[in-house]
Amino acid sequence: MKKLFILLVFFFAVHQFASAQLSLTPVDTVQVFIGQMARMAEAIDDLDGDGILEIVAFGGYDNQNWLTVTKHFSNGTDDTTMYPVPNRELYSCAISDANSDGVKDIAYCWADSLTIMWGPTFSTSTTYYAGHACFSMTSADVNLDGKSDFICLNWSWGAADTLQTVTVFTQTTGGFIRTWYPAPLPVWTRRQVRCFDFNQDGWPDIALLAGVDPNFPGTPTPGVGIYILMNDHTGSFTPSLYFPIDASNDSIAPVNFCFGNFFGTGPGLLVSSFSTYGGTNYAKFIRYQSGTWSSIPVQNMPSYLGQSALSVDLDLDGKSEAVYISFLSTNLVLVDFTSPTSNTIVLPYGINSSNASDQQLVGVNIVGDTKPDVVLLSNWGRVIIFENKSLTGVDEFELNHTFSLYPNPTNDFITVLSDFGLSTAVVYDAFGRIVLCKIYNETPTILDVSSLAPGIYVCVINDKQYKKFIKK
Repeated sequence: MKKLFILLVFFFAVHQFASAQLSLTPVDTVQVFIGQMARMAEAIDDLDGDGILEIVAFGGYDNQNWLTVTKHFSNGTDDTTMYPVPNRELYSCAISDANSDGVKDIAYCWADSLTIMWGPTFSTSTTYYAGHACFSMTSADVNLDGKSDFICLNWSWGAADTLQTVTVFTQTTGGFIRTWYPAPLPVWTRRQVRCFDFNQDGWPDIALLAGVDPNFPGTPTPGVGIYILMNDHTGSFTPSLYFPIDASNDSIAPVNFCFGNFFGTGPGLLVSSFSTYGGTNYAKFIRYQSGTWSSIPVQNMPSYLGQSALSVDLDLDGKSEAVYISFLSTNLVLVDFTSPTSNTIVLPYGINSSNASDQQLVGVNIVGDTKPDVVLLSNWGRVIIFENKSLTGVDEFELNHTFSLYPNPTNDFITVLSDFGLSTAVVYDAFGRIVLCKIYNETPTILDVSSLAPGIYVCVINDKQYKKFIKK
């Protein structure tokens, strides 16, 4: 009995220690361009459905812009194809099925346009007018009809630079319906738009960085903040709230935001900015819960954070960590939160890049295990892959329990077989997002994954055991 007690204490201690060990290790560098890139965008997905992720990167040099699609193999070799694209400023891109033909396409915003390169060959494209100075874009199913839509952020729509708009392209048979929504003007370095489900109702809402605009009451002068448009459950959006982040912030400092469950109290938007005069950081956690908005100051954040931020659950404990790039030291900065007033800061790797504001971070399972990794596109045409070597305590748990998934790959249903009693099965996509959750009390149990897009997924049992499977 004494030995058993010691073993139990040892197991608990190891599990607790392991769950607290966060680690990102640079394991590979992929050169997707030669020379410095002035404008960049990056996305990662399995374009051809073979279970291997492709790195999609845009950039420019020698008066020519290029799109590269790089298949990165587990043995460290790469296969890159380059496509010429318009010689204009490229800021943002997304991968989705833009015409519902079952094939993934690549979309990017540039100048006043949204261009879609049609898969699988990407040799043809269609361009849509989005609005003057289209700086940022994202993809989401805004009306939950199973089709991919696009959201673009434009700086002024019309003859004069007097208005910022959000342009929503809703996919229909044969094309898109375009809808414009007014929004506060940005400042030059704050052009980002993303979709998040703020109120957890299943409908994507819109968040964008905004600056000063006298037509929108409540915006500080000077200052920066977050502007939120809520989905009205039809795919249309209602301007909701403006949250000022820092009224004293100067006009050129980067601002970033990411969405996650950072404090274990529910998901929300973590926004961070700093003044270049001294590097003082300002951060807030914006959350919508039970019909009420709240904005909580977040203290002790690192200074000089760049404009790229990533939310990722590295140790699969249900809480999100935040990954940034330091604006001055060009280090990768990993922040593990305990509360809005307490966190642990890790600087795992120096990037040695000249401009942290021109870099992109993506969280995706690219190494081939079951945990999300971090991929960075630097402004010298290098993609740096950081393997997630965080400990989760899973290995110790698997010594005493069995768990299997079949068939794998699958088209529609997957069977979970384990020796647990009451269990939870949570399915994550390759970007760490929860796409399916089920509680069951007997095995085998069946998970319906027919509605999931083709790709790589991870099934986690009781927050401890996990296995990867492929949806065809």
